[in-house]
Amino acid sequence: MRRKLRKPAIGSNKKINDKDSQIFPFDSIDINIIRELLDKADIRSADIASKYKVPISTIQRRRKRLVDSVLEKKYRIDITKRDLRTGIILANVEKGKAKEVAKIILERHKSNAISSSTRINDLNNVITEIIYNTSSELYNILEQVKKIPYVSSATWSELVEVVGNNDAPIIAALSRQK
Repeated sequence: MRRKLRKPAIGSNKKINDKDSQIFPFDSIDINIIRELLDKADIRSADIASKYKVPISTIQRRRKRLVDSVLEKKYRIDITKRDLRTGIILANVEKGKAKEVAKIILERHKSNAISSSTRINDLNNVITEIIYNTSSELYNILEQVKKIPYVSSATWSELVEVVGNNDAPIIAALSRQK
């Protein structure tokens, strides 16, 4: 008996038609599974099945499909346990050079820059998430960013406290997709 391969053989030009990776509409069972997994990533399928009175095989099949298509399980590092701080540097970059500046920040501040992204708005079009120990360390990084060509201004914001996290709008948006 041959088993199906999920990936083509090395060197093959053949594409896999994987129904799990296709976009599909979410129903109430999918939304409930997503809610439960976002609340507790290690929840057992049996617990979800019991709570919503759905066969465990349905939950397992749907859970796998969701993991293959839209969910991603990650560990999160709690830097506060190590007395580290995070903040963002918000830079206004001129002449369409935002992507180049974001790359420069990442390259020059490898030991501090977690991520850097470009944005479309009226003021700050490069945002870089920074990890640091002291305010003076953040200040020095900010001053170096201000010296990068095409950066007309830069400011910072420190994460003080996450007051809440609301996944409801994301779940609602997924449930509206057809």
